[in-house]
Amino acid sequence: VNTVGDLVLRNGNGNALEIDSNRNIKATAGNFVVGTSGKGIDFSATSDASGSSSELFDDYEEGTWTPTIFSQSGSITSYTTQIGSYTKIGRTVIAEFDIRISDKGSISGSYILLGLPMNHAGSRAGSGTVYYFQNLNSNVSSLSIELGGATPTRAWLLGVVGTQNTQNSYLGASYLTNTTQ
Repeated sequence: VNTVGDLVLRNGNGNALEIDSNRNIKATAGNFVVGTSGKGIDFSATSDASGSSSELFDDYEEGTWTPTIFSQSGSITSYTTQIGSYTKIGRTVIAEFDIRISDKGSISGSYILLGLPMNHAGSRAGSGTVYYFQNLNSNVSSLSIELGGATPTRAWLLGVVGTQNTQNSYLGASYLTNTTQ
């Protein structure tokens, strides 16, 4: 305890952890490490909405992945770019990717699936937005991603086809070109 009434834990390199008189905890060196699976920061003292299944923040992860385009048959021969990164906070995953085709190969079928960095929750598991795309075979005014179905690492690509349409449709491999991004 120092002269102000703060609790200070030190190691050979100086202060490591401080608890001040207002009960605030400050790591002055190093990280907070949760060393037991299933443990984390417990927010249950906040008394949030009824029906909440958990107020324990116990998972955070950042990483990279290689996005891939699939369809019912055939495959893409080569890509110019396949870059993906993700951040997982609890059960929410934010995945970003850049994928550019250089040879669409023999891919065919009525819908396109994207490989994901981790499993989704199953039927009607969520959605996503594609904010940049170019060089599709037909006019598409917006793209989105639908998660769900029996293959938990894949998602369907949907688009508003044309400029007058207002409803999403599943996009087939015929929309891809050798320069689709």
